Amino acid sequence: MTLNDFEEQKKKILHELVVSEDETLDNLKKLVSKSKHFFFIEGATGRVVLSRDFDFSNTEKIMFLLMGKYFASNLEIIPRKPLDIRQISEELGGIPITTLSAPLGKLVSDNLVNKPEKGKYGIAYHAIETFLDDMWKKYKPKVDAENET
Repeated sequence: MTLNDFEEQKKKILHELVVSEDETLDNLKKLVSKSKHFFFIEGATGRVVLSRDFDFSNTEKIMFLLMGKYFASNLEIIPRKPLDIRQISEELGGIPITTLSAPLGKLVSDNLVNKPEKGKYGIAYHAIETFLDDMWKKYKPKVDAENET
């Protein structure tokens, strides 16, 4: 095998990792379709508003908040920047910081949330789909009932 043949075969194998824009956009459509049942983003402020139809745990609230902020920054409504625990507390209606620290720590250790700077938190993009799938399974009966009315 020549060096050129080797390089071509290597590229062919590695090409399986490459996603097209269409695949990425299709995936984004699915994420948005599932997300809109759980939260929405205020267009003027980028504020994430959680659905009152569900009794979310603090962990779920944190994930939805960080997801919403991620989407809002991609919409260029707000700048892309991680949140500190005080901001998360305020955005979630004043849940005490002491109540949020354990779920945040677990989300970081589970690689669902990243910590790009000390004391700052952001969503781990790769975790969004799996988290939404889990929430969809957990809350689907309620979502279905909501859609029937």
